[in-house]
Amino acid sequence: MIKKLIFIAFIIFCLALFLGLTDPESLPIGLLFVPVILLFFLLTTLSNLIITFLRPKIPQTKLKTLSVMLGFIFSISFLFYSSSGVVLGDVILVFLILVIGFLYINKY
Repeated sequence: MIKKLIFIAFIIFCLALFLGLTDPESLPIGLLFVPVILLFFLLTTLSNLIITFLRPKIPQTKLKTLSVMLGFIFSISFLFYSSSGVVLGDVILVFLILVIGFLYINKY
């Protein structure tokens, strides 16, 4: 639990440092994905902590899968919203990912 809290603080610090010290207009396209990746790690770890707090007896496989799914969905929604807005294709893509993740979780 303490390791996860330290990791969350570190990710928030890195995210604030990156966003505060860089100019998005002068960055190469590859570095523009760094905040999204950091946001994914932050949301995955936070959802892991919240799920563990709410349901402490959940199996580790389901916990990791749920955490990664939640982190991915929120990160990809942020990416879609910040790029061009959410269109029908984006909603279908996220829905399919949710269905595949749900089926994977129920397999175990």
